[in-house]
Amino acid sequence: MSTSRSICPGLKRTETGYVCEYSGRPVNPFAWYCVLDYYMCPIYVSHTKAEVEKPTEVKSEEVKPVEREVAEVTPPKVIELDEFLINELRNIVEKYENKTKEIEDLWGKYEKFVNEVKLNFDRENIIIEHYLTMLNRLINRYEEDLKEIEYRRYVGLIDDETYTKLKDSINEKLIKLKDIHNELNSRYLRVVETLLNHVKRIYLTTTSTEVTKLRLAYTKLGDLIRDGKISQNIYEKLKNEIEKLIMG
Repeated sequence: MSTSRSICPGLKRTETGYVCEYSGRPVNPFAWYCVLDYYMCPIYVSHTKAEVEKPTEVKSEEVKPVEREVAEVTPPKVIELDEFLINELRNIVEKYENKTKEIEDLWGKYEKFVNEVKLNFDRENIIIEHYLTMLNRLINRYEEDLKEIEYRRYVGLIDDETYTKLKDSINEKLIKLKDIHNELNSRYLRVVETLLNHVKRIYLTTTSTEVTKLRLAYTKLGDLIRDGKISQNIYEKLKNEIEKLIMG
């Protein structure tokens, strides 16, 4: 076989890549002479020249003539180009087969986890909204109490000192409740939005008839708002309805 179809015998594969045994350094076989043209490589030429010129230290009587003859005619082991390419291709394909298998496993776990979180959230969502409503009612009650003490002072049922103490006390509770309500409501809305994004991501890979219809509705709605055929208010209303259907 022609030398130009071979791989340099000094090219060795390691766990981190390829190494030139002659130089002891990492090498890119496709960017150097290693493939096809290794006999033109200055490192290879220098190495083979040094091997030829290297004096032997073994006494002639210690080496049998037959053994010397065999050593002289045995060619260095070389990697053929077809073997090199096949091994490289196989290694790369197998690597990404493993990676894609890992992706499939992770996606399955992700999908299962999202569905579990959504199921639990659906059970407790009613409680969350009920508690937020109760907090809002407390806020309204304190606001009514402020109005009431205003009327009581106006008609003379309480003096200014009592009015001031009551007003300060109610205002302190009212401000605290409003801050807590706003904080928890904002965090709740972020949870809903984040969970909805994950649920929609899973729905994009689902092939059920119901989900396909919802995806189609989402697409058509996007076309309508893009073409200016519906107002922003109607778009947001229909979008929210579709998202509620997706959330179940």
